[in-house]
Amino acid sequence: MKKRLLAIPLIAGAAWVGASYFAGAQSESVYDELLTQIEVFKPFTFEKESFNKGLTHSTATSVVRESNNPDAPVFVRLNHDINHAALRFDDNGTQIGTVTIKTTVADESNHPQFQQLRQYFTGDNLIEITSTAGIGGAIDSVIKVGAIEFERASDGSRFTSEQSTLELKTDGARTVAEGAIGQLTISDSSGMSFIATPSTLTADVTTLESWVYDYESLWSFDTLTLTTPELPAPTAVNDVKFGTAATPDGDITDLSGFLSFDSVSMGDDIPVETLPVTSGRLDVGIKNLNVAATKRYREAMNQIAVSAEDSKTLFDNIKGLMTRNLEVLYELQLSNSGGNADADYRLHVVGDSSNSGHDTIITARDLLNALEMDLMIKANKAALALTPALPLLDSLQAQRVLIDDGEYVIAKATLRDLTATLNADEFPLDQMLGGMLDVPVSSLLAQ
Repeated sequence: MKKRLLAIPLIAGAAWVGASYFAGAQSESVYDELLTQIEVFKPFTFEKESFNKGLTHSTATSVVRESNNPDAPVFVRLNHDINHAALRFDDNGTQIGTVTIKTTVADESNHPQFQQLRQYFTGDNLIEITSTAGIGGAIDSVIKVGAIEFERASDGSRFTSEQSTLELKTDGARTVAEGAIGQLTISDSSGMSFIATPSTLTADVTTLESWVYDYESLWSFDTLTLTTPELPAPTAVNDVKFGTAATPDGDITDLSGFLSFDSVSMGDDIPVETLPVTSGRLDVGIKNLNVAATKRYREAMNQIAVSAEDSKTLFDNIKGLMTRNLEVLYELQLSNSGGNADADYRLHVVGDSSNSGHDTIITARDLLNALEMDLMIKANKAALALTPALPLLDSLQAQRVLIDDGEYVIAKATLRDLTATLNADEFPLDQMLGGMLDVPVSSLLAQ
């Protein structure tokens, strides 16, 4: 029995050394993966500078250049403290066979922009990244951005932000993010101030291939408050949300985004029932976006500058996105105590007679023939009565474009086959624009 008991620490020690060796063997690959992850912070480029390997602990440094030019000046260096002991204890509990990398910004950079940036951070660390890789290859990273304080003497403007934290859990192609963004405050000497209460950020991203993602994200604020001398009281916009999503399906993908707020208040002395807007939501969507066309567009746009001599190339790349059945959608909903006001817009690419749907689009006529557009505006008059827009309804211009049925004002516009309609009135573009329709679109872009 004594021999067995004495063997326990020997076996444990051997296991510890073995696990440390395994973790240490993968620690450099984990470090390389970390650099790959933070490479998304363009236009900076991250390069490995050194890696000093030990049995349970290693160190490394990387260089951050101000552009992707290999000879670009060094903006800053990052220090990486790598712990790959087989067994250790930290804030997350017991860690077995894991690699943890703590990344901090080195302060010795003489780059003038870095020195200017550094003075805005009130704490010791600008950014601190702690990344932990398990035996299975999953990587968890916690990114902490220090508190910032900036003040400009010329106009008394001031910007402050509390510390923010973002946690990333990466497993293969999927990354799940949860963040806590500190309170943001902007003010100036005129009495203006804007305060964004601490907010939360969530995201779930799966990389399918280069620049093709299946993702959804949500950024939520409890309250955004604006105070200005022009407003009778501080205005608080509550429960503000900003969301985005991408849903790929084979060769196409759908993109969507929204911005919403649930309520508005202006202090105790101004009743909510009298406010012109109390809630709202804007939805934006792109449907049936061709993935390959998007890649070609991005690559081409990186190579050209917008000028008269390359306007044809510019239009060819824009045209390449116009695959058949592409749709662009906008939906706006605003409310107050009197009712609602809604606006819906739809752009639909019908395409030309070619297989791609855009090969023969050259002139403005070709372009308009390949498109369909719809716009619908409908507003409750009781809602408009609480806004500055109501008196404008009696103007001659408003009466030309709006239909008043007593309860609602409505406007409907469409574009089909070179004919625009506004409510019941038709406007043949062939007659209105004449020869302008036969001008190449690239020539119009060059003007």
